[in-house]
Amino acid sequence: MTPEQFRAAAARLPGGVAVLTVRWRGAVHAATVSSLVSLSMEPPLLGVGLHRDSRILEALAEASTWSVSVLADDQASTAEWLASPGRPVVGQLDRVPTRPAEGTDGVWVDGAAAWFGCRTDARWTTGDHDLVVGEVLAAVEGSASAGGLVHLRGRIRRVT
Repeated sequence: MTPEQFRAAAARLPGGVAVLTVRWRGAVHAATVSSLVSLSMEPPLLGVGLHRDSRILEALAEASTWSVSVLADDQASTAEWLASPGRPVVGQLDRVPTRPAEGTDGVWVDGAAAWFGCRTDARWTTGDHDLVVGEVLAAVEGSASAGGLVHLRGRIRRVT
């Protein structure tokens, strides 16, 4: 199997789209993620896979808490902006309405389908990614009518 074959097959696995934020060195860092997974109900745990070269992974290494906004079906532009390489740290959230996240130093994206506040519980390096596991300190549902976004075959798609 080649890396290209693996990438093509793995692209068929839909991943929910969320924004992870963490306050680090005086700024709120944010990144779009599509590898978020619920790991455990007792205790409540979320896991997220992040590329080892990502700026947000460096921030998570030093910060103990972080937050997640599970994006609603009308927030594709937010997902795309916060996934764009080379965007500035300072001011990257100026165009995204946010509010302080419960239980963390991060922020939540307004209008999301759900929000979580987490404290890092474990971290493992595996391949070219790290798996960060967070104990959920807060969980809030958004509007009952909110759909979601999935990343599938290289594109962000609406799920309603």
